[in-house]
Amino acid sequence: MKREADEKKNAVYHGPRFGVYAEDDCGTIYDLEMQNQNHYDFEKRMAIYQGNLEKQALYAGQPFGQRRQTVVLFLCDHDVYNLNQACYQLLPQLKGHPELLIDNGETNVIVNSKGDAKKQAALNQEMLAYFNTGSITGKFSAALAQAVKEVKNDAKREKII
Repeated sequence: MKREADEKKNAVYHGPRFGVYAEDDCGTIYDLEMQNQNHYDFEKRMAIYQGNLEKQALYAGQPFGQRRQTVVLFLCDHDVYNLNQACYQLLPQLKGHPELLIDNGETNVIVNSKGDAKKQAALNQEMLAYFNTGSITGKFSAALAQAVKEVKNDAKREKII
């Protein structure tokens, strides 16, 4: 009996649909994703998103030292790890030496909109307040609200919201 995965092997590979793709003035590439369900596969899911960003992080012929930083940010309406933190950053480290962090040019962050915002910086509190209540309390949340409005008013993206 063939597994469904074997039958799809040569068809189309599973890949992410970027929620918000952005680049900053320093060349860092960002992918922001909304996650409203916990399928208990966030680490693997982030690796797939990172893999797609990697294609743009270094051009052919460039030395590896010029690799651009990539950031995957999952915005969740639930606490992935049940630790009541508003933000989790997944870090690669050397096995047996957790004090040695590996800088591979990737950053993976999970934001828990239901986490304890009191522990976070003012900007994070502003973002969490916006996601939880829709309240605009500063420049960042105002810019975020404007970006959301623009996406919602974009007829090309109307069906994916």
